[in-house]
Amino acid sequence: MTTCKPLDSTLQQISQLQLDSSKPLVICDVDEVVLHFIAGFERYLSRNELWLDPASFALNGNVKYKESGESVDNEELRQHFADFFEQEAHRLDAIEGAAQALASLAGDTNVLMLTNLPDQYRPARIANLDDHGMPYPVIANQGPKGPAVKTIARGHQQPIVFVDDIPNYLRSVGDHCPDVHLVHFMQDERFGRHVPPLDYVSLRADNWSETHAHIDALLSG
Repeated sequence: MTTCKPLDSTLQQISQLQLDSSKPLVICDVDEVVLHFIAGFERYLSRNELWLDPASFALNGNVKYKESGESVDNEELRQHFADFFEQEAHRLDAIEGAAQALASLAGDTNVLMLTNLPDQYRPARIANLDDHGMPYPVIANQGPKGPAVKTIARGHQQPIVFVDDIPNYLRSVGDHCPDVHLVHFMQDERFGRHVPPLDYVSLRADNWSETHAHIDALLSG
């Protein structure tokens, strides 16, 4: 297991959380779990004469020029990501059922969003989620999510569920926090088809109806 600690900015955000330790905790990713990141990214790419080829479970190498079909190199792709967040981070669409499921859970559960993005885009992410009825604390992380979840979970005695679409982040949380329930949410089958079933998660789902029912069952024991 690779050990590392969260960035200081992430630790500061975690230190400001006010969680009720008597309630269970749901820690939820944002992109492709409650917000349509890929659809928003594809809108941006189309405006710039680019397209996303779902040839593998990756973005690097799969962003291509419409005219030539050649892949955008990684340096240019990094700039496109920065431009995308500037232009689109505040207006991504919500995934169907996400807001309703989290609102139902939030009555008896702490709900927390853990999202990987640069700190400067955190306010836009918070505003975007608020606009869709998801007014939950947002922690901006970079890199593996296990260290951040371990810090958040420290001293928390009630059940914890972590929901994400990225296998490496789920594995990281499982390695650092073996008692946390892991849920693999894969909404876009174009990319989900490239990821085999993960034997360390309690559920793989592509919709919030099934995910909500499963989390309810986990939290009720």
